[in-house]
Amino acid sequence: MATRIESNGDYKVSTTLGSTQAPVTETPVVTSWVFTNGAEPGMMYITGGTVTAITITRGNNAAITTGLIAGSFYLAPYDILTVANTVVPTAIFVPC
Repeated sequence: MATRIESNGDYKVSTTLGSTQAPVTETPVVTSWVFTNGAEPGMMYITGGTVTAITITRGNNAAITTGLIAGSFYLAPYDILTVANTVVPTAIFVPC
């Protein structure tokens, strides 16, 4: 199962996904948003919008800046993907 949590001020959504489910289109907020993966790996696809940075945090390690503003990102169990944006991108999470 994967769990996504988006948070920005008072905006919080948590959704549980199973690996047999169809891809899920995420609805990012206008500024930075966070996706926390659950126990199963998956791919996050980010396109469009005006993104300034995408980082991934794995375990207790420091966040790694990907250097990309769009693309596909493999998320291991419990990885945290953070997107900084000024115009909302499209984000689709596909459980593996």
